[in-house]
Amino acid sequence: MIGGCDILDNQEPRQSLSLDQLYNSTQNLESALAGAYDKIQDGDVMASSYPLFGSIMADNASWSGSFEQWAQISSHNIDLTNSQVGDVWDGTYAALNDINLIIEAVDAGEIDDADFAQAADRIKGEALFLRAMLHFEAVRMWAKPWGYTASNSHAGVPILTSGVQSPENFVAPERSSVADVYNRVTTDLNDAINLLSNYGPGAYGGTAAFNSRANVYNAHAYLARVYLQQGEYGQVASLTAPIIDSNTYSLENTPQAYFFNNEEASPEAVFDIVNTVQDNPGVNNSLSTFYASTDFGGRGDIQVTPDYLTALDAVTSDQAQNLPQGYTYEDLRYTELVYQDNATLKYEDGSNTSDNAPIIRYPDVLLMRAEALAETASTYPSVESNEAIDLLNDVHLRSIRVTNDQGGNEDASAYFAYDETDFTSNQELLDAIHLERRAELAFEGKRKHDLVRLGMNVTSGTSGAITAPDANNLTWPIPESELDANENICQNEGYGGADTCQ
Repeated sequence: MIGGCDILDNQEPRQSLSLDQLYNSTQNLESALAGAYDKIQDGDVMASSYPLFGSIMADNASWSGSFEQWAQISSHNIDLTNSQVGDVWDGTYAALNDINLIIEAVDAGEIDDADFAQAADRIKGEALFLRAMLHFEAVRMWAKPWGYTASNSHAGVPILTSGVQSPENFVAPERSSVADVYNRVTTDLNDAINLLSNYGPGAYGGTAAFNSRANVYNAHAYLARVYLQQGEYGQVASLTAPIIDSNTYSLENTPQAYFFNNEEASPEAVFDIVNTVQDNPGVNNSLSTFYASTDFGGRGDIQVTPDYLTALDAVTSDQAQNLPQGYTYEDLRYTELVYQDNATLKYEDGSNTSDNAPIIRYPDVLLMRAEALAETASTYPSVESNEAIDLLNDVHLRSIRVTNDQGGNEDASAYFAYDETDFTSNQELLDAIHLERRAELAFEGKRKHDLVRLGMNVTSGTSGAITAPDANNLTWPIPESELDANENICQNEGYGGADTCQ
């Protein structure tokens, strides 16, 4: 279970409790929260589907597996009856219902045991973080992007802020506007930050909870991601500063260390979906299964594209011209994290499917701040652009190794560090940050969303289809099962029917 050992110790299994029991004590409320984390960890939600499809819909990865539903999504040619799209929808909203019941129980304040007063804010803060994450991930898949209409009044996804305990209490929801969904997400995350103000990673105890539960810093980071998607760069800069200033996180010495060692204990893990040998999404619905080569027990369904390898080379090719004769270099993201130019080694445990899903790593925080500073700098060079260059170098240089003509190690910064003379404008700096982001965060669910927020075409690594960021076929269809069951919901453009959203 994602929540880590401490949230599960001495907890009665959630499925053995009646609904009345589930919310009548702090201990049982903790069990309900553990159950909510467990639903988030499902392969159809955050342990696989959202991060996986955020990658294979774009140009870093291509799909060659036998699952037709995945092939449709990766090729931007989704059928209305695609069962995987339906599974993600169902898993998302089932988890949201559980989360809302927890929030309502805390707000009711009817639990009178001695632990409730101390635990209430933290439990609600964690639940709000999860609720915000699910609404945000859903609106980025099932709605046209932020900015598609001037007021963002175009159809988003249903906002669920109340729970249902029995079928007779269910009310079929309508789709809220994209503006309303983003407002709900930012409100929930701001509330989570306030409620979790005393809860950094260490407050939960032990490395198992270091990165697997909501805390004040990963709530800051997730809210920064939301604002990044909206182009609210001043907010991104403000939110990332306290994360960095806290000295809670740091980069590993190598980019592969997080993936090859104990992710739960990694200082660069800001928020992970934790999978173990005993508790994982299973053999047919995990990142490890799909990404890992057959040499490592996986299915080998996802390949690294030649376009990604070209982008990796572009990160260093210009600077490499400064190397003295006989010197060589390597980018460890290539030599250590790409297997035979064909597969990523970020998820190599195909046998046990126990690799974590990295939702937010510290390099992402650094690059978000670098981008925000370069976007808000009024001139070039400036204090803001120079800090952005420093942050870019933090990520850039830790991956590069230089060997001299005698076989000895050299300081990579002497040849590969950026300084203000490498750029003539903030836009050139931004181009370097975007390229570094592509190289560093590949196969972690970011690429499709980065292209969309930057207004760039999204190229399918599978089919080669070039799709505009606001194209109908880049937006997922509302599942047919939902349309059949919910007369209040409308379908996205391009999928036919009289119930298309107006």
